[in-house]
Amino acid sequence: MRKEGKKDVVPIAHFSHKYITDYYNARSSITTEIQALFITDYNQKIRKISNASINKLVAKYSEAYKIRVTPHTLRHTFATRLYNVSHSQVLVSNQLGHSSTKPTELYTHIVSAEAKDALRKL
Repeated sequence: MRKEGKKDVVPIAHFSHKYITDYYNARSSITTEIQALFITDYNQKIRKISNASINKLVAKYSEAYKIRVTPHTLRHTFATRLYNVSHSQVLVSNQLGHSSTKPTELYTHIVSAEAKDALRKL
């Protein structure tokens, strides 16, 4: 579920399918009533993991591995890399759950700027 109660169904990379399936099978032994993929049993109540919890998890591993990363930078990196291999604003837009390609134009500008910089260095 995304903003405004909009459901998201997105394709996943083939290499991650096994890990997500294994996780989902293990998680199914806890509950099948909650549709969210990632859940928590904080205070002995099972519910969808919150955005704040995701931010804390990413911050914890960011600090442990001494790299500066946030959920936003992970999303941004994913979108930029997907655009680099696909050159499709529509694909990136769909993967990010955007309702139009307008917000996705940011990633094409980044790639264009990188290309210009690389050409200047030739």
